[in-house]
Amino acid sequence: TRVPWLDINEQYQLRSGSAILPSIDGQVTYLLKGCETNLRSQSLDTSSDRENSKLVNSQTSTHSEAQLKSPHYVNEINFWVPPPDYEANYHKFGTFVNGKPTVFVGIASYRDPMCHLTLERVFTWAKHPERVYVGVVEQNAEVDEPCTPVCEEGTEKLSCKFADHIRIMKVNARDAKGPTWGRHRADSLYQGEYFSLQVDAHMYFVKNWDEDMINQWKLTKNENAVLSNYPSESQNALNNGVARSRTTPMMCNSAFRENYMTKHASAIEIYPKSNLKTPILDVWWAAGVSFSRGHRIARVPYDCCLPMVFDGEETSMAYRMWTKGYDFYTFHHSVVFHPYRRKSKPPLFWENGNRHGSPRPAQNRLLKMYGLDHLIKGNYIDTEIDRYGLGDQKGRDLKLFFTIFGIDYDRGTVRDNCDAVRNYRIHFALTPYLREDGKGIDYSYVPANIHKNDFKDAYEQAMKKEGPYSLL
Repeated sequence: TRVPWLDINEQYQLRSGSAILPSIDGQVTYLLKGCETNLRSQSLDTSSDRENSKLVNSQTSTHSEAQLKSPHYVNEINFWVPPPDYEANYHKFGTFVNGKPTVFVGIASYRDPMCHLTLERVFTWAKHPERVYVGVVEQNAEVDEPCTPVCEEGTEKLSCKFADHIRIMKVNARDAKGPTWGRHRADSLYQGEYFSLQVDAHMYFVKNWDEDMINQWKLTKNENAVLSNYPSESQNALNNGVARSRTTPMMCNSAFRENYMTKHASAIEIYPKSNLKTPILDVWWAAGVSFSRGHRIARVPYDCCLPMVFDGEETSMAYRMWTKGYDFYTFHHSVVFHPYRRKSKPPLFWENGNRHGSPRPAQNRLLKMYGLDHLIKGNYIDTEIDRYGLGDQKGRDLKLFFTIFGIDYDRGTVRDNCDAVRNYRIHFALTPYLREDGKGIDYSYVPANIHKNDFKDAYEQAMKKEGPYSLL
């Protein structure tokens, strides 16, 4: 059939149902058989997801009976094309359902047996699943469990009820070239939704996660706020969709690795002060969970051409977003959780070995973008380098980011900003400079030495003034 809104052929893959084979920690897989005409849906009631199946039953009474629908299968990269006046008015654009803003959830999955469970949780735990749209890049081998739900008429699974809200791009795992490569494709599944969320393919959500994230984003009063961190551990974290604690991880330290690529340290977990109600300004951006307005994808999509890059992915996105006017906050409290301790972990794209070549040309591409030509050794990929390069926001030259937050490529050092982050000095030193139109912090007014004395001087000065973020 045809998909009018994408103008491509829709393709279907038929799989027969069979018995579920749970692992020790409750992950499941399905035996694949030859195509049959009678497909049976599978239960989600495994040991790791009983609470999800319970909520499905409790919520279906508030929705009309599920109809048999199908995901949209996409086999080409076609980015959503914004209207001509988008850049000047990007804050005004975004799709709505029943007058309320939509949420796009992007997932790049590599051979992950929890992908279909995550997909179900996205809809099950949302307060308004009718406003949620999901784009999944499924990078699987033939033996792997698909991300797509197996549905039959009358099913209570919300991923089946809203299956037509799911856009799937299938990629052979042998062709996968790393997280940036996969997430570039996930970004291409965005279709102008008002908000966007990026998560891994193995996540747990609090009840009403969509409403919670939107409310937290609003509290920043920053149109260009990006709420992001490495998610908290999922083990014993949730009780029927309610988080057992109100902590949040903070991204504050990083280090150089091979060929000047950086890798962030583990997030530090804190309890925000009781009288601090907003998300907290942070230094770094993380790929594990990222929530913002949808225009982040339209204005700063994942780079097309960073094959086999792992270290350096998050830093490159941070630099590109920051120079385009975006600011990074940690969530005030965790909304999604990650199973770091799961016993059976999926394979990684590294299993493809040297099939796709060395990451060095892609790493050199990043150094070229950063204006660090003197550090480049060898060739670099220049394909569409201007489109996926740094932003041109006034007052946000990348060198200023290096100065304020302490990144020195020549010396190979990155300042540890954790004390300034967890004690809110960075937050209160910088948020008073938020632009009047709410489109990010205006760094053209931020003193280049604001980091002096580990932001203590600027913090103390901010505390003496009554401004939009005087919350203590």
